[in-house]
Amino acid sequence: MQICKVCSDKEAIYCCPRCSIRTCSLQCVTIHKKNTECSGKRNVTSYISLQEFNEANLKDDINFLESTAKRAKSDDSVRYSVLNKPAEHLNCNKMVLAKLSKAASLRNIEYRLAPFLTARRKSNSTFCNCNHPKKVNSSTKMFWHVRWVLNNRKVEDRKVDEDLKIKEMLENLMNQNGTESNETLSFTKPLSGSLQSKTLIEKGDCVSELTSRLLFRSEFEQAFGGQFKTGGATLASICIGMLAEHLNQPKAIYLFDQSKTLRDNLDGKVVVEHPILLLIPSSAVEEYTLI
Repeated sequence: MQICKVCSDKEAIYCCPRCSIRTCSLQCVTIHKKNTECSGKRNVTSYISLQEFNEANLKDDINFLESTAKRAKSDDSVRYSVLNKPAEHLNCNKMVLAKLSKAASLRNIEYRLAPFLTARRKSNSTFCNCNHPKKVNSSTKMFWHVRWVLNNRKVEDRKVDEDLKIKEMLENLMNQNGTESNETLSFTKPLSGSLQSKTLIEKGDCVSELTSRLLFRSEFEQAFGGQFKTGGATLASICIGMLAEHLNQPKAIYLFDQSKTLRDNLDGKVVVEHPILLLIPSSAVEEYTLI
């Protein structure tokens, strides 16, 4: 017969799963936990020799593995629900999204959001000049975040006035250093050989906005065989299309009219976060699916 290790009076009928101390009653169990700060829970990862391993230990190990599998499955479910829940219902600026959605609907634009926590959702700088969703009307102006893509190069254009014509947007992109850059650089000078080299910065690396524009212009010169000239014949050899992302087809585009404004071109279109405009040689348009 084993005596209770706490009161040293009665016969021990309980054994602590964690430290194997034997006690006689619930009162002694409580005293034991308080004095030793024992949790009373078995250490599921503690070593047990083969000689001491019994059926009870086997059942404990099976329960431990089952609980671990359930926890992993639960974590996956939570992660999936967070990543796929619409952004407007999560921790984001609901008023900004409400203003954009209302302003877009007034322009006959189907405005969609990328999944929460994605880079597209975080980097989108599109906004409208209105303080509250209820004040949004047809005269409210939108300023778009636009991504220009040419082959493997891309550049971000922010605060683009929707009333600008497409050709004016392209001219501003090629002849300026960026709407948010304080640096000055003349684009009338030819680019150095190092900037023309595609090995300078690998695709996908984070580079400054100014460098991105320089590399984009270098790509433009190689693709269209010369420097961009405002009002020149270069525009005639360029087709501009917006990627139809909602169709999940890499070459499905809306072909834009360069003589019309961005607002007019977006009328009746589906926009996911912000427009992605592709610069396509007129001879290569046949390779794309026109919507």
